[in-house]
Parts: sequence; structure tokens; C-alpha cells
Amino acid sequence: SVISYGDYSYIVLYMPYFPFDFSASPGMAQVDNYFYAYQKMRGARDETIKHLCENGFEADSNVDISYKLLAAQTGKAVILKNTLVAFENMGSFVVLEAIRVKGNYGNLPGEVRKNELCAVCGLCRKSCPTSSISDEGFIRNTCLRDVQQRGDNSDEEVMRAMGERIIGCNTCQRVCPANRNAVYKIPDEIEKELFDLHNLFLCAKQGKKGLLKYDYFLGSNYLRPARLLTLCVNAMMNKRDFSLADEVRELKDYRDGRVRLAAERFIEKLNETEN
Repeated sequence: SVISYGDYSYIVLYMPYFPFDFSASPGMAQVDNYFYAYQKMRGARDETIKHLCENGFEADSNVDISYKLLAAQTGKAVILKNTLVAFENMGSFVVLEAIRVKGNYGNLPGEVRKNELCAVCGLCRKSCPTSSISDEGFIRNTCLRDVQQRGDNSDEEVMRAMGERIIGCNTCQRVCPANRNAVYKIPDEIEKELFDLHNLFLCAKQGKKGLLKYDYFLGSNYLRPARLLTLCVNAMMNKRDFSLADEVRELKDYRDGRVRLAAERFIEKLNETEN
């Protein structure tokens, strides 16, 4: 879909993806498939920009308009209560991208529509682990996805609500009627051993070099050792998995305070269990 704003047009790209079924692989680190799908979408965006430029267009990725807003303005998506967008027959498990092109080639932005069912449903609000969705609006800084992005583990209650999640939550999307036809699976190309929780933790302990093998799946933006260590240790603690306790103890003097705090909580929970 193409939308024109003044001197520029915006090509809106969208691609559905399969959310992971973690129950099929209990030892797998809960890293949502969105991030792998996003890597593929970024590649498609870059190839499209290259093709446009080779054919005489001025195209780039310098888009300063919300992708969700652009998607809604195409008329093919609606805004949900959780602020995500849902496409007909695809739901909200969709990766968005956009390309800016010099010139007027598309339609004017359409009216932004909200999903009418959201006014009477409330399933996402009731299921949110941190009550970040309300009738008054969306509280971004307590959303587990935002907490993960910051790597902020200062609130012990929020970290308990995180459960075994490492990156991504999807609780609100899983209960949303817009996703009633969603298929949950782990794509064959995903290396399950690579995403074993213990393996991810041990690779993060090695620093950026240890995480290089994940770049293809997650992208460099998410390969932050301290953040991943914090979340992996928290996940192991929440699932009462203390098999790598000696490895976690070595993090008590880690340079990043978030990792030290995660290790302290883990050891404290281990001591409670042993006593």
C-alpha cells in the first residue's frame, strides 16, 4: 500500500508471522518470533529500496511517521485497544516496515479506524500481566515488552510477572479475537538448540562475541549481553531452574548493576528452596 504526504510517498510493507508455541519445546528461551520475522522484513525493505533506486526513484528508510499509523491509514488495518494494529485475515501478528519515496505516487491518508469489538471485549485488559492496558489508555512503561527493552529489573513484582519470557510477551495478542485464526508453531529454520535457555545464558556470559551466532535471528540491537543475562537469570529463577547456580554466582560482581541484582535474587530464591 502507498500513502502520499506532501512531497513524499510512503510504501507500507506488512508480513504475517507465526507466534512461537513454547509448550512444544519447554526448555526453549521465550524469545518471540516477531524479532526473527522482523529481520527478514528488514532485508525485504532494503532490497526494495535498492530496486527503486536502481530504477530512478529517490527512496530511503528515513520514515518519521509511526508505522502503525501508516498501516491504519491504508484502510487495511484497525487500531486495537493494546495500540497494535490488526489486518483482516492476518490479525495483529504482523511485522511492519515502511519506505519513503520522493514524489506523489499514492492515495491521501485515510481515516484511522479503531476495532469496534475493543469497546465491548476487554480480554486484553483482563489478561495483561502488569495491568498496562486500561479503558483510559495504554501504559507503555509497565508493558513487559518495554521493560525488557530497557532491561529494567528494579521492580521485583514486575520481574515475577515476566515469568520465563526473555524478549516479547504476546499475552494480549493471544487472547485477542482478531487473532482467532493464528497458528502457533516454531518454524523449521529456527535452531532449537541455539535457543535453549541455558545455551542463550551461557553465550550471553561470553559477551558480544558469544552472541554473534544470534545476529541472524535477533539482529544486533537485541544482542546486549547485560540485558540478556538479566532476563535469562530472571527466567531461570521464575521457573525454579537452579541447575546453573554456580554460573549465576559468578555474576555477583558483574559490572552491570542489573545483572548483579538478578543474580542476588536468584541466589536468595535458591537458598529459600534449599532451606
